Amino acid sequence: MGTHEPPIDFKLQRLWEQEEIVLPIPTKEEEAVERHCMETTTGGETGRFVVRLPRHSQNLQIGNSYTTAEYRFQQMERKLTRNLEVRKENTKFMDEYLSLGHMQLVPEEDDRSYDNASNKPIFFLPYHAVFKESSTTTKTRVVFDASAKSTTGVSLNDMLMVGPTIQQDLISIVLRFRMHTYAMTADISKMYRQIRVHPEDYNLQRILWRRSSDEPLKQYQLVTVTYGTAPASFLAIRCVNQLASEEASSYPLAAEVISRDMYFDDLFTGSDNLSEARRLQEEII
Repeated sequence: MGTHEPPIDFKLQRLWEQEEIVLPIPTKEEEAVERHCMETTTGGETGRFVVRLPRHSQNLQIGNSYTTAEYRFQQMERKLTRNLEVRKENTKFMDEYLSLGHMQLVPEEDDRSYDNASNKPIFFLPYHAVFKESSTTTKTRVVFDASAKSTTGVSLNDMLMVGPTIQQDLISIVLRFRMHTYAMTADISKMYRQIRVHPEDYNLQRILWRRSSDEPLKQYQLVTVTYGTAPASFLAIRCVNQLASEEASSYPLAAEVISRDMYFDDLFTGSDNLSEARRLQEEII
């Protein structure tokens, strides 16, 4: 007994039909994050964007986080004493963080481990060093843990809203990239750390650090957007998009591709015309 085959015209129709593209409906939280950024993101005196960390509206109380951060630092410090190369690279990374002004020593009058005032909570970020031998640039990176719980069971990430996905999907970016006659790639160096955090939020990004176990453990605060915090990706990408929007009249080619062809800190773009590709390169830089 033969099976019933649909007519060839029907098959062709099904082949060429495309599924309806349904745009995602933003959630209330995503709308709140966008509204928060529109109201609070500013251009600082140094020409860099300054953002506020978007907090949930519910009154979540952060407890004492110093003890966990201290214990995790001491663990890391003991491990680093057994590997001098990693220790040297880690110290180099942290020294650069400090020299670039991406972190700063907490003022002596604010040097405390806990403040239960709801309007000025303090959170200490535990962190550890990740060593990558094959890296040709930075062999050691520091990973901050904003999901570590305080004594109330609340972490920094519990307090913060994530934000919506506002970048193009990777497949679309790669497909466009492969169609260019002249292709180019680029990346934003230390993307998150190019964006300042408002001083009112410094207390939420404290860390403990010392170059040697012979020194006292000191409190520092991270003053830029920090990788590992819930809204970091959204804040960084939104600032890039905002930059493209503000500079579109001066750099029209760059503004278009930066808002369309970037995936996080990486740019994949190009042109079919060599002279235009050179102009595009200059505008992007």
